[in-house]
Amino acid sequence: MISNMNNFCSASAFLVIKSIKSDSEDEESSSSEGSSDEFCLNDGPIRSNHYFYSIIPEYCDEVFKSHFRINKTTFMTLVQEIGPHYERKSKRRPPIELERALLFSIWLMANPESFRGVTDRFRLSRGHGHEIFMKIVKIFYKLKDKFIYFPKQRSLLQEVEKFNDLRGVGSFPGVVGCVDGTHIAIPGPRRDNSYYNRKGTHSLLLQAICNSNLEFLDVYCGWPGSAHDARVWENSPIKALLDCDSSPLPTDYHLLGDAAYPLSIYLMVPFRDNGALTEQQKKFNKKLSSMRIVIEQAYGHLFGRFRRLKLLDIEKIPYAKYYIMFACILHNLCIRSKDMITVTLPDVDLQGEDFHHIDREIIGNNAINKRNEIMLSFN
Repeated sequence: MISNMNNFCSASAFLVIKSIKSDSEDEESSSSEGSSDEFCLNDGPIRSNHYFYSIIPEYCDEVFKSHFRINKTTFMTLVQEIGPHYERKSKRRPPIELERALLFSIWLMANPESFRGVTDRFRLSRGHGHEIFMKIVKIFYKLKDKFIYFPKQRSLLQEVEKFNDLRGVGSFPGVVGCVDGTHIAIPGPRRDNSYYNRKGTHSLLLQAICNSNLEFLDVYCGWPGSAHDARVWENSPIKALLDCDSSPLPTDYHLLGDAAYPLSIYLMVPFRDNGALTEQQKKFNKKLSSMRIVIEQAYGHLFGRFRRLKLLDIEKIPYAKYYIMFACILHNLCIRSKDMITVTLPDVDLQGEDFHHIDREIIGNNAINKRNEIMLSFN
């Protein structure tokens, strides 16, 4: 099937038109059907028996990417990465090819189409489709440390140098990554108001750290939308790692966060703007903000590519971590493969920059002194 993917675009155009015609003929007969899908967004079904076997192989790269939001080279990389971990056999259902299972799963994350519509497109029952999707995302979740990892030793210096190159001479020194949280909209759980956020909607929180290339170095998700950035950070595994004696960060390296995060020796945040900032403090804040924008750009690419994240319409909230991690892993693979998309930035619901009070007894003077030294270095 894959070897046929490099055929001419002209054949693809003919088959796409044929598919669209078939869709319109079936739309009337299917419009009266009810829907109780796990993904409940509107879209009509595709009733072509040959969508996977005949139509997709004829897509040129441009058409393929317009549908799946990744190019064919990236897709082949995914097939090779998880091939050894994929088991075709199913206890109750017929076996399905890895390529078909993977394309089905990517389509679900890339397009705001109903679950029924996607399963119909790939000629699967709803139950079989859900089983396949969960199999794929759980494989990626088990392999997450292979695709999303915090740099160590020599890699740290490389990350710092890339950030320095990003803004040039006089930029914020010692930056390894930038951290922020964002909301992922969900339906409101009936018996849990903790997912009700400050904007009056229901959401899950995603905390991520990215480097200058927009790759995610760490991902932590699943907290309810009412939680504050500082609370999520305080409970995250990466914070525990940076706190321990074997922390991978030297004292002259650090992450950048907004004012919602607590200042620490490894996390630099802006000075609180209480209306009396000095010119030096304003300059510090400006340089930090200029560097930290990469996390907003990373989120913009993530949500722009995998549009399901704009509304993760699922019934079982504990499953959300699998969907989100799947999208973040695919994001990293696309970035590393230079498989980019054009997005309007920012296009995400970031957490607010509510000031986090600095308690000198908790953080000590080391972090405060370090921030002041960096501030003075800008003169």
